[in-house]
Amino acid sequence: MKKLLTLAAALTVAAAGAFLATGAGDQAGAHGTSVLDVANPAPVIAAQAGSLPGLSPKTYTITSSCQSYASEIRQAAGTWTNLTEAPGGTPVSCVPAIFQCGSVKTAVGCNNDSGGSITLAMDPVLDPVLLAAHEFGHDWYDHVGAGRMAMGSVESVMRPNYCALKPDALPRLSKRSVDNTEGIRAD
Repeated sequence: MKKLLTLAAALTVAAAGAFLATGAGDQAGAHGTSVLDVANPAPVIAAQAGSLPGLSPKTYTITSSCQSYASEIRQAAGTWTNLTEAPGGTPVSCVPAIFQCGSVKTAVGCNNDSGGSITLAMDPVLDPVLLAAHEFGHDWYDHVGAGRMAMGSVESVMRPNYCALKPDALPRLSKRSVDNTEGIRAD
């Protein structure tokens, strides 16, 4: 099952500012999220290495498409216990911009089948470590609670609200796209 944090574009993107994604689930297991312009994005806070409990051993492999973000991906993976880099592990791929994930036309992150593969659009986000840590977390966890996603605990990393997109990350979406709630997805 594709685990997605939907960022359905409810507002037209302004030239400056940060964006807060607020989430809710749908019938397919995807998590719908609206994008709101906020004046003050959440601060970037690093989690301590190995501070988040992975429930079973998992491995990942950084593909060549992610080499420019390898350090951030390793830092994100290092926040989880039971997650190591190894050949043949979950492939972590990067794309330069918002992409399609399943039926979602616009996405910044996607974890397929709880670790089958991970795709990240790191360029549009302000905190690539948080995005990658959140995606790795879907190897074991669904979204937890409500509020802003942040480093610190499983509960905070796996929150459905993402507040670290670059101001120019969102395309201008038509009213039809907004009405269909097919916006940006980040998880």
